Amino acid sequence: TGAEFFCEYVRSVLLTDPAFGEDDDARAANLRRGGMKIYTTLDPDLQQAGLNAISIVPARVDYMNLGASGIQVEVGTGRILSMVQNRPYSIENSEDQNAPTTQVNYNVRLQNGGGGHSAGSTYKVFSLVNWLEQGHSVNETLNGRVGTKKVINCDGQTQDVVSSNNGNGIGNFEANPGYTGTVYNFTRDSLNSGFLAMAEKISVCSTNQVAMKMGVMTGDGTPLDTTNFGYNVLGDQAVAPIDMAGAYASIAANGMLCPAKAIDKALNAQGEDITPQTTCSRVMSEAVASTAAYTLEGVMSGTGSGARVGDGVPVFGKTGIHEYLHTWMDGSSTKVATVVWVGNVEGTDLLSDHSENGYVLSRIRNSIWPAMQGAANAKYGGDRFPDPDAALTKRQLTDLPSVIGMTVSQAQQTLSTAGFSVTVGDPVDGTEAAGTIIQQDPGAGRVAGGTTVTIRPSNGQGIAVPAVSGKPADAVANLKAQGFSNVGQQCTASPTADDNGTVTGTDPAAGTVVNRGTQITVQYQAKNCGGRP
Repeated sequence: TGAEFFCEYVRSVLLTDPAFGEDDDARAANLRRGGMKIYTTLDPDLQQAGLNAISIVPARVDYMNLGASGIQVEVGTGRILSMVQNRPYSIENSEDQNAPTTQVNYNVRLQNGGGGHSAGSTYKVFSLVNWLEQGHSVNETLNGRVGTKKVINCDGQTQDVVSSNNGNGIGNFEANPGYTGTVYNFTRDSLNSGFLAMAEKISVCSTNQVAMKMGVMTGDGTPLDTTNFGYNVLGDQAVAPIDMAGAYASIAANGMLCPAKAIDKALNAQGEDITPQTTCSRVMSEAVASTAAYTLEGVMSGTGSGARVGDGVPVFGKTGIHEYLHTWMDGSSTKVATVVWVGNVEGTDLLSDHSENGYVLSRIRNSIWPAMQGAANAKYGGDRFPDPDAALTKRQLTDLPSVIGMTVSQAQQTLSTAGFSVTVGDPVDGTEAAGTIIQQDPGAGRVAGGTTVTIRPSNGQGIAVPAVSGKPADAVANLKAQGFSNVGQQCTASPTADDNGTVTGTDPAAGTVVNRGTQITVQYQAKNCGGRP
């Protein structure tokens, strides 16, 4: 009682795993009359805590076909510790698709009695791992503003994907306009336009293939890279929570993926060990795993802050909302990974339109996940995650182009495309046409990614100070004739100078661009300066 879906999952394993018989008929016969003893992985304490946590989501509501599930697996072994959902199990078939009971296991794949749900932004973990595996740093800076992104497809061609908050493209959560920033911050803020910018450098199919390498298929078992679209990186494909739990656990296990298992030990009627054997395998390097964990820890201070446990045990996580139809929270300590899903079993009702027990449904995960992860932390504890890899967290230098001579709009577009933030300063005196960029700080060259570049246009009112020579009075007259209204003189005494004085230069110097009202000082030498030697 209280673990019926888990028991049904175990039964599906007994009927399909060759360890329990050479064919379907033999396995069915052994299940009924084989005299086997099956010892499972279920942790009754975590199962009860999960049932208590998931109960915040009603088994039935009038306004939608509402489902919720939670699953926990042990890091480093793949042992399933808990498996819960909001609707109790029943073998009765009802014509009411929104009945208060169900046979469908929301946590597992179709072959085990379940299906799958669109993963939303929890799927971004695979872009993150792919990014790191291709040698990129999480502190590399990209242009994550909304706009058209040329996402790389599997054949090397690009697909235009529009990110927009006006309803004509893929928007960001809460209409965030995006920003130029690091992959670390994109992950913390779950920025759609930022992850589409990443997909301009790493192909969509390679991200889907990373997900499969980490044990994830679609809910019906189809490979995730059968079709590849730019928006796949944002989690549109339906996957099973059990697969996502294993994937997040592999990061917490320093890159080792352990297939989910529900059976610790199995004996036949003769007492012989017939336990199905699973093998953990490395799916990413320790450097990638530790850096991914470091980045995902940052999420708990960003979009995942509402799900923080607060018991001192280090955890990482990732939130996900798919078009307000499904909401997820996936994460792990170094000991136990927890995945929670709430959403439409069928239909397209918006979670954001409804509330239960004081939570908007799109955020009700923030009640369930910390309760389940907190129970795991209390029993299993958890250590700090390894330090991230230095090469995968280094600050990247990038090429800053020159925008001198461009218009303001051209300069902004050029710098934005190159991944820089832009500040337009006040116009400055210049001989160029008004609006032409004549100053840029910092100047073109190699700079830290994400640097804010200040540009200043000409006001069109500048004039270059001309070179003057000869007698001081003639130089003053020359400058005034060219429109300079504020001209003065400065004498330096010299015994070898001409009695009437000889011009040595000006301040500002010749060639300096100034306004016509700028103070120009004619500098000259004379034997006597105002009667003084």
